[in-house]
Amino acid sequence: LIDKAAAQLTISVDKAFETGLVNEMIANAIVGVCTYIGLPQAAAYKPLIKQTIQIIEPTLRNVVKKGVVHCREFAKSAMRQSVEAAKNYASKLMTKILA
Repeated sequence: LIDKAAAQLTISVDKAFETGLVNEMIANAIVGVCTYIGLPQAAAYKPLIKQTIQIIEPTLRNVVKKGVVHCREFAKSAMRQSVEAAKNYASKLMTKILA
């Protein structure tokens, strides 16, 4: 289940990059932050910001995909530990009940 969710997320990430959605979101966020801190002229530089994002897109895409892999591994590890703890608890409980 975790592997399937991670695979679907990776496909979604690829689609978001391919459609330009990520580029637009990041550019809007940068312009928004600049406007918030008192640089309203940042909106004029949005095309330049988008070009810069396109240049770093392959690296950014890889970073996001590696993040998905790390989250997947963490989730699997956490799930294994939770199941093991539940099994230990159930075992101790049954031992007390049947003793």
